[in-house]
Amino acid sequence: MRRVKGLGLRQHNTGRWQVLIIAVTLTIAVGLMGATMAQWSDTIYAHEEVSTGQLEVQFSNITDNCCPSHARMSAAINRIDASDNHQLYITIDKALHTNEFTCSFELSNTGTVPIRLASPTITRLDRYWTILGYRDAMDVYFNLPNSIDPGQTAYGTVTIHNNASAILTPGTYYLEAVVPCYQWNQVNEQWWEDTLHIDGQLTASLF
Repeated sequence: MRRVKGLGLRQHNTGRWQVLIIAVTLTIAVGLMGATMAQWSDTIYAHEEVSTGQLEVQFSNITDNCCPSHARMSAAINRIDASDNHQLYITIDKALHTNEFTCSFELSNTGTVPIRLASPTITRLDRYWTILGYRDAMDVYFNLPNSIDPGQTAYGTVTIHNNASAILTPGTYYLEAVVPCYQWNQVNEQWWEDTLHIDGQLTASLF
């Protein structure tokens, strides 16, 4: 009886040890699996910096020599605002009937992308009355570059032909025009745009 009882106790203790060994083995296995997964885990970080370009065109090198001298007429071309290089103002005084006057200027692309100049749009051109009806006080012709690369300068001119006569239609007549400028590959109006303004006045004279 004692032997049988002692054997049964040994068998019972052996079962406990087997359970304990299995539990410890599983714990170690799970720990090793975690360590292995940690060794194979990694994170990738992507840092990106995007820089946009700049579209900027302006009038440059505006001097008194931009408008040629004339025996009777006087003309000048200046910036409307000394701090704004996007606007020019042309003043022609004592213009005789049929006189024609040309002013020149420079255009500089101070941005970082090529620009394309659209056709000028005249937003104001004063008229006068004749027996044949209303007529434009002046004919205006623009000669502008089609495009300008970054850091480059191009030349343009504005020619004004006086139709007004001081005898029949005295007075001062005004001109306003805008020149839209786009980035070179623009396909719609949602892209970058810069605008130049060319304004002026003409006063008809008897002499």
